[in-house]
Amino acid sequence: MKKSILNVLLAASVIFGFGILNLVLPDRPTVSELENRNLKAMPAFTRERFLAGDYLKEFDLFFSDAFIFRDRFITIANRVKDLYGFKMGESVEIIQYAGANAAETAAGDYPDAGINVPNDVEGAGAGSKTETPEREAPEGEVPEKEIPESELTDSSKEVNSLRGGMLIYGDRAMEVYKFSAAGADSYARAINLYRDLLDSSINIYSLLAPTQIEFIEDERYRELSDSQRDGIEYVNNRLAPGIIPIMAYDEIEQNKDKYLYFRSDHHWTALGAYYAYRSFARAAGQIPTELDQFRTGYAEGYLGSTYSITLSERVAANPDKIIYYLPPVDYTYYICYSTYEEWDLLDLKQAKKQNKYRLFLSGDRPLGKIVTGSESDRKILVIKDSYGNAFVPFLIPHYKEIYIVDPRQFEQNILEFIGENQINDILFLNYVMITNFTEFHNLMTGLTQK
Repeated sequence: MKKSILNVLLAASVIFGFGILNLVLPDRPTVSELENRNLKAMPAFTRERFLAGDYLKEFDLFFSDAFIFRDRFITIANRVKDLYGFKMGESVEIIQYAGANAAETAAGDYPDAGINVPNDVEGAGAGSKTETPEREAPEGEVPEKEIPESELTDSSKEVNSLRGGMLIYGDRAMEVYKFSAAGADSYARAINLYRDLLDSSINIYSLLAPTQIEFIEDERYRELSDSQRDGIEYVNNRLAPGIIPIMAYDEIEQNKDKYLYFRSDHHWTALGAYYAYRSFARAAGQIPTELDQFRTGYAEGYLGSTYSITLSERVAANPDKIIYYLPPVDYTYYICYSTYEEWDLLDLKQAKKQNKYRLFLSGDRPLGKIVTGSESDRKILVIKDSYGNAFVPFLIPHYKEIYIVDPRQFEQNILEFIGENQINDILFLNYVMITNFTEFHNLMTGLTQK
């Protein structure tokens, strides 16, 4: 009896001790390097929010994120999970998660990682011939807005229920795609609206990027995901007359044995984006620039979004390398929040941080603009998710001006913007999973109503 009481007292003292440490802990971290996300901040107390129960819910989330030694406990839990997780073979595992990429949260500063810039590339990554000083822009990314269940339509509920699912295949972690006719219809309608509202002289293109699960070697695991070719063709067949679909799938499939997708991230590599660009250039009546015309550099030691979700040791054992391509045409890149400011198209400062994919275009910004030395007099607007970031630099030889808009952050009326800047071409470029995010579709249509 005494032994039992002692055990209870010992356990209670440990729990109480951790509770006290959490309350008095100074300098709480604001970012989880392990999970590559912002941690919940201490909620502001108000009587109304306390009585409604909102304060306690948010405090619970804050307390969970601020728990002392949190990252260590997560690592231990992940190793234990590996011992009993749902495995389908020696190197295959399936997990569930809440979905990604409808809107990405900002990542903070992280320890340095390896970076190599070729010696023969003067000012590699800069949008001009001279180096720009070290500086940081507002991160710009915003958390995804939660939509109350009561405001979701039946089709939205169906689409949202399909989110989630991650396949760990060898040393790669990738999202599982589930097709939804309701989601695909919603996405096509959002693009068709632009055709209805814009002059027929403006070319509109649509490119849906497939993801790497579509091209893995083992058919048994590939078929855990619905056919992305079928899903993309379904959307393309529902685009209005006058919208040009870009079937980048075929060019990517022909080169699937190359390093087209990151092992630890849901994005394609710049090489994957290049093959999609070739498909776009041909559809737009242009001659693609050969890859050997671009200068290259790389950043090593990248563990991206799908690693942050799975925390798989197999994935962590083989980090990715980000290879980037410098256009053979002069250019100057600007980002805009309230005014345009010159920036680095390939932002090598990001290579020293955890989220190295933000090297491309310096991450997701509300509005970007590239003024080029191309002989073309045409202007293009790219409306995109983060898949577009690695793609846009390849357009530089073909356009006088390139505008890049992220629907998650852009606050202007897009129709007025198109008219004021005399846009000739519009490209909607998103990855195929976005068809299941009706919130993103609503943001696309909402740009026409601001």
